[in-house]
Amino acid sequence: MNLLLVIALSWFSFSAQTGVAKTQDVVQVPAQGKMDGEAIKKVFELGADKIDKCYKDHVKNNAEGQLVIDFTVDKKGNVKNISADHAKSTFAENAAFETCIEDRVRTWIFPPAPAGAESAQIAYPLNFSFKKK
Repeated sequence: MNLLLVIALSWFSFSAQTGVAKTQDVVQVPAQGKMDGEAIKKVFELGADKIDKCYKDHVKNNAEGQLVIDFTVDKKGNVKNISADHAKSTFAENAAFETCIEDRVRTWIFPPAPAGAESAQIAYPLNFSFKKK
């Protein structure tokens, strides 16, 4: 049984100068079941330095925008079927940036899919902005 779950829990605002990510809560929208949204958010917070490095390595001219990452989490918390959602992303023309983010997130372990489900689908928006000190 596959569980469809869409989560838009928080967004990150990355500072390319400091490498610090700040989060702001957004609404969680579950379709069925319940995933631990705070635990998913925590995984992204722990990996913020890796996402920041992708931004620094692949985004030119301090471009600002959003990259929405769609991925499936299996019953063990492993990431499967990850891709950027081009319809909701402003970095759709930057394949190297998208690939870098996807490669990082693919290695992370998330909370497992809810009991009784083989997997859960997650959509996670990342917002990027360049802030000068």
